[in-house]
Amino acid sequence: MRSLTPPHVPGLWEREELVEVLIRIPPDEPADLIRASLVCKAWCRLLSGHVFRGRYRTLHKTPPVLGFLQSWDDNVERFVPTTKFRPRSPKRRDSFVLDCRHGRVLLGCEWDREDEEEEEEEEEKEEKEVEDVNWKMVVWDPVSGSRTELHNIFGPDSNRANYTATVLCATDGCNHTACNLGPFFVVVAFVSLHDKRLVLASVYSSKTREWTSPASIHIGGVGTLGAYIVARPAVIVGQALHFLLRRDEGICILKYDLVRHRLSVIDPPGLRTLTWNPLLISPDDGGLGVVHLDQHGLCLIWSMEVSRDGEVSWIQVREMDLKTLVPSGNPRTSYSLKLVGCVEGTDIILAITYLGAFRIDLKSLRLRKLSSKPNRGTIEREIFENLFLYMSFNNPPAVASAVAVAETSEAGRRVS
Repeated sequence: MRSLTPPHVPGLWEREELVEVLIRIPPDEPADLIRASLVCKAWCRLLSGHVFRGRYRTLHKTPPVLGFLQSWDDNVERFVPTTKFRPRSPKRRDSFVLDCRHGRVLLGCEWDREDEEEEEEEEEKEEKEVEDVNWKMVVWDPVSGSRTELHNIFGPDSNRANYTATVLCATDGCNHTACNLGPFFVVVAFVSLHDKRLVLASVYSSKTREWTSPASIHIGGVGTLGAYIVARPAVIVGQALHFLLRRDEGICILKYDLVRHRLSVIDPPGLRTLTWNPLLISPDDGGLGVVHLDQHGLCLIWSMEVSRDGEVSWIQVREMDLKTLVPSGNPRTSYSLKLVGCVEGTDIILAITYLGAFRIDLKSLRLRKLSSKPNRGTIEREIFENLFLYMSFNNPPAVASAVAVAETSEAGRRVS
């Protein structure tokens, strides 16, 4: 029988011409790279090497979309693949997606005491002391399967406060094409349980494995509702994170300066009318934007301008009727469209209707369907919360490890 293994051709073919062929394998279907790495040990070493992977990422630049994560209110994260890639599940039954950025996924979940049976007796003795500390976060890499658990999220305050969090790369000058296994920050913003007008923010560093002392700001107002962090993805603009925050007067923007570690508040356009489905965006012009639907279902796009004196103003960039672009699938309601996410550094937003999940380019008005079954239940019941695209290069370094193990075993058998 003729062997399927290609003959070994040394020199230029292996080092240059072969690389030029393999480096052009499209990144949006990582299974092709995996299959190529299984042709022979030489190809596996080549494809899994740092040199090839670096050149591959440099050529293709933007990491491909391997799938997206859906976060529902039943507290179970769901990865929906758009390629043949399947993640290594973190095996959390009670988790929900907080953020997804630079190849990492940030999950919020309840403290699983079953995973810590050896500490069960000590926990029972200290039950009163840890009564309020029963939440944790997990930083998960779907490609490698690695996971890092973060505890004591809220420090001496309380875990029962309303909160949101974001995961960031901690490498200076990184192009974010292959930093999913590097150091990271997690920024958590939360409302104090003891003072509903007090908003705090703290940063976890994977290098120090510690949380910083929280920055804080007191949200004023004339009502009694206090502050509430809106469950929408945060965006990075410059050296600051921006979250949506609801207070008595309406929606505002909570800004966290990553350099100075300070919190401030920005009033968005239409403070009192910005109530239906607002979404922060960071378009390709590098500024901060707000997209929201008005009471008639029209999509309004605003851009923030900052003067030399630091005065903030808002300019309405565009107004469009997304109902003419995105099929709803349910003519009985005028609010079947819901904005659920964005792609940072682009003009792309993510939306859902009864017919599925969609990717919308606000500049070109191009529409791409991501899934036909994005949610279970109805949009009115708020089953669907947020949607995050998972973008990452999935080069096959794990296959090289498998080959190395096989070679070691084979060498051991020869010695014996």
